[in-house]
Amino acid sequence: MPQEIRACVFEGEFNDLLRKLNINETWRSIYGNVNKRMRDQELILRFFAFYYNATEYSRPMKIFLNRFMKVNRHLELHTENQLTDLFRNTIEAAYKMNGVRVFKLERGILASLFDCTMVGLAKRLEKGPIKDFSKAKDMYTNLVSDPEFYDLLIRSTADEKNFFNRMTRMTKAFADVP
Repeated sequence: MPQEIRACVFEGEFNDLLRKLNINETWRSIYGNVNKRMRDQELILRFFAFYYNATEYSRPMKIFLNRFMKVNRHLELHTENQLTDLFRNTIEAAYKMNGVRVFKLERGILASLFDCTMVGLAKRLEKGPIKDFSKAKDMYTNLVSDPEFYDLLIRSTADEKNFFNRMTRMTKAFADVP
């Protein structure tokens, strides 16, 4: 798995933080058991990479994530506290909005849904705490039930155009939630 290799090649404080965040209680309740191939840690990495560098995204995903991990290896750009607060606040909001099924459409967690939901919620949280989680859930439900958006979640998910379309639509959906 690419994250296992990344963890070895880019060993450092950022990698240590990914391990710590991976045992967050809310995250574990959503994701389930710790993944031996580090897929859960890779999702956390994806969240940070997309939150901070979405405008720089281009395929292949592996190279994009490697670059972010390398640049942030020693937490020089973002502190451990900043990253911890960002992840905890966002994963808590996701859980309050839609419980343990928040990133699942049918079976397991859908990475494309995780990415845009987490970034959209994190961008909304920049304005302050969410007061109306039922409104957030309505916006989320309406968007994921839209056939056009659903296609963005399951087809050509690494495609730059689909990626930016997903991120933009989810971020806009949460923008005006009180």
